[in-house]
Amino acid sequence: MMRVQAFQDAQKWEVAVQEVERGLREAVDEAEEAALERRLPAAAVEQSRMHAAKPWERKLEQLKQQSASQKSKWSQAKEIARHAQIIALRRQQRQIVQSILSGVDVHDLFPEGELQQLNWTTSKRQRNEALQVVVDATADAATYIFERGFKSAQHCGDILAQMKKKAQLVACQQAAVVGMTSTFAALNRDLLERMGPRVVLVEEAGELLEAQLMAVLSSPKLEQVVLIGDHQQLRPKLKMHELCKHYHFDISLFERLMVQGCQRASLTTQLRMQPDISDLVRPFYDRIDDHDRVTRYPPVPGVAEKLFWSDHDQNEDNLNKAVNLSKYNSHEAKFACRLAQHLVLNGVDKGRITLLTPYLGQKGELKQLLPVDLQNSWVLQMSGEVVVDDLIPAGGKGKAKGQGKCKGKGKGSGQGQGKGEGKGK
Repeated sequence: MMRVQAFQDAQKWEVAVQEVERGLREAVDEAEEAALERRLPAAAVEQSRMHAAKPWERKLEQLKQQSASQKSKWSQAKEIARHAQIIALRRQQRQIVQSILSGVDVHDLFPEGELQQLNWTTSKRQRNEALQVVVDATADAATYIFERGFKSAQHCGDILAQMKKKAQLVACQQAAVVGMTSTFAALNRDLLERMGPRVVLVEEAGELLEAQLMAVLSSPKLEQVVLIGDHQQLRPKLKMHELCKHYHFDISLFERLMVQGCQRASLTTQLRMQPDISDLVRPFYDRIDDHDRVTRYPPVPGVAEKLFWSDHDQNEDNLNKAVNLSKYNSHEAKFACRLAQHLVLNGVDKGRITLLTPYLGQKGELKQLLPVDLQNSWVLQMSGEVVVDDLIPAGGKGKAKGQGKCKGKGKGSGQGQGKGEGKGK
């Protein structure tokens, strides 16, 4: 009962946190949109955002204080339940072994007349041999019990899997729109066949292997497939480079269709990037127009330019080391951490900043250098997002590495990743 109650309490707490986070985002977005529509200055927009966020942040802080006790109760309940399960299992196994051995006559374990020859004058070797016979019989009984239990568990697992799939099928058939990952679709091909969707919409189709896409298209009633993506961005990922080099497995069906001139519809208006950032990707697309909203984003406090580039001549710290470790550059890590501190001191919410690096070694260096109060933000603990943003890669000598410090999606300030909209069907 304690474990059930702890689980229910933890579930309620998690739902409450998600609702407060969602309310916080909506309140900040609504306040920002209202301020931008009224064409208020940047300082007034930021003040409006902060005012709208305060009550929700107080609720988050209250929930944060409950976090430790919830984790402690849940861990304690799991430990008690695990201990009880082990004791019950041992007791059950002991009873089964005793019941099996109780029906066995020890004389049946030995050749006829051999047991009568055992007495107190029997040699130690003969007694050990007799004991080993009894031990082997007990081990055989335990093996039989284990095999029977394993088969029973497999049978229960099969029944549970069937019940789960039936429940999934009922839930999917009652829904107008069903979403799933390509991996789930490949593992549950029979579920897709029984659902029989007529229209399949594939998002980020440019990053999907053709084999994965084929698994998604297993519906016998399929009439239309809509592929959405950008073939000029990331390709599908494969661990074996030979498959990419010799057989072009890293080219998606979406990219093949785009290159061959397949008819498609393209989005031409982007609502994410400041114009200074969208100018970086504009040459790669036939047309990208900036929505009027992105021109009204307030400037980032403490930064003169919306986009700037950093260049230096400091090599990686492990450049000439024989051990093949992940790259890291302490100079860039220090610069990134100081920049994050500078932004926070100038009033930028630490939850709206992200430090980005492609190397695990550089990630470890950043975590060592970044102050603890910036690492342990509430955003990181609750939603798994990274805390502070910086686009300085850790590779090479840092030549011409772009820094986008204008919010890349939707509202406000902080990041500016060069990602264009131009998606096609």
